[in-house]
Amino acid sequence: MKFSQVKFLFQSFKLIALIILALMVNCTHKISYSAAVDSAKVELEMLNRTTLETIDQDDFNQHLDRAEHFIDIAISQQPDSAEANGLYARVLLARGDVEQAYSYAYRAFQLDSLNYQANLSMGNVMRRLGDLNSAELHYKRALKINSADNYGVFALALLQQQRKHFTEAESLLVILTEREPHNLRFLYSLATVYEEQFDLIKSAEVYEQLLEMENDNPELWRSYARVIEMGGDTNRARHYNFIADSLQYHLHDSLN
Repeated sequence: MKFSQVKFLFQSFKLIALIILALMVNCTHKISYSAAVDSAKVELEMLNRTTLETIDQDDFNQHLDRAEHFIDIAISQQPDSAEANGLYARVLLARGDVEQAYSYAYRAFQLDSLNYQANLSMGNVMRRLGDLNSAELHYKRALKINSADNYGVFALALLQQQRKHFTEAESLLVILTEREPHNLRFLYSLATVYEEQFDLIKSAEVYEQLLEMENDNPELWRSYARVIEMGGDTNRARHYNFIADSLQYHLHDSLN
């Protein structure tokens, strides 16, 4: 093949690549406000784990980057959207920028105090700042607007557990485990709430449910052993701790 032909093919491929890139950019800008908001919510939803595993940091950052991209599109189209500003506050808070997160959450709340996302984000920020009374107020406002969102219910449940309001935390977590019976995070939180109330029978029952779904988790076995030991059965507790140690050893060995 002659050099001129190679050059022509190269230029043709380059032109095609530029056309594809231009179309991608153009399509991105044509995303509607509602589609951008929905896409951002999907990305943030991916951060809500249903297992007990910690999300990979690279995956975490990628979901945040994509969520931020879609929120930027939404805000560029509707700068005064309480929904979009509230979502952006969630992204900023996840990145650890509490000051900026507060700024966007407060702006969202000022734009529309009856917006679910605005109140949810204010609750998240207030909790991070240690103002638990304000956090509770905003979470409860949010759930009056939309009680079906499990993320908001779980946020309030964790807050009530943190405040040692165990009865309310328990009732919220029971609702969540009925909605999502295979969500390990909901079940684990319920088990710990029962444990903190010294309702050891119920706590052990929930840990048993968890172990049926994930019996190779050493931390679950240790938690179960702790509850059994609190109930006075030291021999069983010792046995479950032995299982936990064995699993931990094999896990460590497989990683090496």
